[in-house]
Amino acid sequence: MRHRERRASRRRRVLGAADDIAYLAVGTGIAAGVILDGRLHRGARGLAGEIGHAIADAAGPVCTCGQRGCLEALVSGPSIARRAAQALAADAAGPGHGRRSTLAGPRSP
Repeated sequence: MRHRERRASRRRRVLGAADDIAYLAVGTGIAAGVILDGRLHRGARGLAGEIGHAIADAAGPVCTCGQRGCLEALVSGPSIARRAAQALAADAAGPGHGRRSTLAGPRSP
């Protein structure tokens, strides 16, 4: 929690005197934070902002936590980099190799 509080404090300095802020951090994982009345909101169990392993697509890729379709598995920095590498490899292989050349992720049925 201390790391998140430091990040929230830095954002507060950058954003000025705003007392109520919501933010989303995308990096190696996904995190969110809400500052209400100038204080970091932690929630009843201290897990407010722990959104990286919320399921966004039940048919999505397997996450490092073992679940399928977590936000982290879909939109974290490493996930975006992996899909970019796959798209580039599909482009290099040329047309007709069975892969879409896009970073948009899997199509919905």
